[in-house]
Amino acid sequence: MKLHSKFDEVVKRKGIKKKFIVDELGISKTTMSLWSNDANGEAKTSPNVFLVLKVAKLLDCKVEDLFEIKEE
Repeated sequence: MKLHSKFDEVVKRKGIKKKFIVDELGISKTTMSLWSNDANGEAKTSPNVFLVLKVAKLLDCKVEDLFEIKEE
């Protein structure tokens, strides 16, 4: 199974600047960039559950809106 990130799509659709997310969550830009998909369409890394929940709340969406598990 692979983790597919929809994080960038949600942020763009909501019109929220990534700088705002970085500042609100107290994380680095590098950390946030790792949540984006690589060339194979997989998230570069999976954020911890605590951060996923905080991001979902900040963006007013469900966790499933941000990430999904895809069968290989």
